[in-house]
Amino acid sequence: MFNCWCSVLIDGVDSSPNLAPTGAQIERFFTSMPSKVRTFSSAGVPSFSWIKHGVAALIRGLIFKHESFKLSQHESLRISTAIDKLLKDGELTAEPARIKQWVTAVLVLRLANFYLMNAPTNGTKSWDITISRLLSIVLMAACASRAGEIARSPKYVKMECLCWKDVDIRFDRASEKFLARLTLRFQKKER
Repeated sequence: MFNCWCSVLIDGVDSSPNLAPTGAQIERFFTSMPSKVRTFSSAGVPSFSWIKHGVAALIRGLIFKHESFKLSQHESLRISTAIDKLLKDGELTAEPARIKQWVTAVLVLRLANFYLMNAPTNGTKSWDITISRLLSIVLMAACASRAGEIARSPKYVKMECLCWKDVDIRFDRASEKFLARLTLRFQKKER
């Protein structure tokens, strides 16, 4: 959001990127946002939470860039009221936009490659830990499971995880591949 703010300033607003903005400028920026952004929401408008997070991110960025930047209580209230008005007028939606993003085999392969390339480049304390972590990620993706179903979680007292007795690995001579059968006993709502 901070980069978007800077590009608006460069394109021409009554301020300079080198000067700390006023609350009125920030309010104007956010009231113009819904008409300028593309959204994946079924409502066709940006979500309320997206704008709220954008305000927070912009304010943090401005505090970092300008030591003298500070919004008064009045300015903060005006910005909040302007965003609430956008919601009331239907220019924002209260429902968050969710896009289904599936973890595919290609994505897991890319993650594994980068993880293995990162270890020699930036160093690793132990290759055992590196390989173990990578195997746990691949196993979770292959089983379409959550971390607590594979690894032991500290919040559970019993062995509510994937144990060796739940793993059956065999070598198939015909295909010359290892085949594994996993039994996930403690999936969500089965603990």
